[in-house]
Amino acid sequence: RDGRAQSPSKRPPSTSLDYFFKEISAVGELLIEQPEALHDGRKPRRVIVNSASERRPSAEVSRPESRAKELPPSGRDAEAEAADELVPPPHRYVADSIRANNNAIANIEQLPKVLSLLLVDVRQLRALDLSFNAIARLPASIGQLDSIETLRLHGNKLEVFDDIAHLSPLCSLHRLSLNGNPIDKAPDYRIAVCGCLPTLKSLDSIALIPVDLDRISNWRSSAKGKRLIKMMRHPTGEQGNTG
Repeated sequence: RDGRAQSPSKRPPSTSLDYFFKEISAVGELLIEQPEALHDGRKPRRVIVNSASERRPSAEVSRPESRAKELPPSGRDAEAEAADELVPPPHRYVADSIRANNNAIANIEQLPKVLSLLLVDVRQLRALDLSFNAIARLPASIGQLDSIETLRLHGNKLEVFDDIAHLSPLCSLHRLSLNGNPIDKAPDYRIAVCGCLPTLKSLDSIALIPVDLDRISNWRSSAKGKRLIKMMRHPTGEQGNTG
């Protein structure tokens, strides 16, 4: 209105919660561990949760392994990941990126629930780094994190190619890394992953170029591509590769 050019709106600088190299073995531990300080030495911004209905006394917070001795052997793993074991912390963080790489996380079924308790607004989450853990399966629940643009899963133990279908609800996913998992040995791995996840712009830190897009389009139109996409959308069993 005053005649001056309006600067385009820009996304605020990324704020990351860093939990790398903390020997975390269960995603619920993200609610207990303290993230690393920011690059300038400040603590990540957090908001105190005042509602008593949203949290229990901090004295009840304990690591899953601290209660393992109280549980029968057959129930320890399930109990550690059960939803009712997730104790909301007295605060939530303001962040759009989480780095939990180089830990020992194997099960991420409860990750969306954990992040909803950890963050002020999980819908603002843009980047998630779970590389170099021990994740063997991608659960359907990961599709709830549909604001993610960058997902790093390299260096894990993913071996069921059909689990890629659980990433299809991530309609903003542009960058994905899966290298260093058993599934990267599957036939037509790169073309198949990108063919099943059409929003991708980069896989394993390599950008898709026009020749890739042509090959992906041809693959999607092929009998093999159509069969795999149909199988992933309507799974009837577990398949370990694209063959």
